[in-house]
Amino acid sequence: MLENSKLIQDLKGENNRAFGLLYEEHFHSVRNIILKHQGTEADAEDLFQDAMLVFLEKMRKDNFQPNASLKTYIVAICKYIWYKRKKEGDRFVSLETGQLNLKEVEEFIEEERTYLDILQSYLLRITDHCNRLIQDMFFANKSLHQIKTESHLS
Repeated sequence: MLENSKLIQDLKGENNRAFGLLYEEHFHSVRNIILKHQGTEADAEDLFQDAMLVFLEKMRKDNFQPNASLKTYIVAICKYIWYKRKKEGDRFVSLETGQLNLKEVEEFIEEERTYLDILQSYLLRITDHCNRLIQDMFFANKSLHQIKTESHLS
């Protein structure tokens, strides 16, 4: 999430290269989901564009703080729009007509958060020292003796 801050700033500035990067990194996930749920390649492309508009609208809010990875946001928005379309009988749904509720989108995103997203959000809230200890113990698989030695703990 932290590594996405530069990309988010570029997206807020409507940098086309940033949107291209999002497309390259996340379209295949959206495409696979839509094809799995009886959609077409064209459906996936339309849906991804619609999701980018919703995502851009959310980012333009001054208080935008992602509580999930950008992939989770994009995929969740796409799923929300797809399910909403299916519920509406395949009719086009849009922000302008009020058919897409940003609060509902946010709730949908929250439900889609992965374990890793949740863990990362908690890790961002703790001190650097605690974060290093957790990283060393669980991700670097260091022994307690090695951690004690490197951290100068007795």
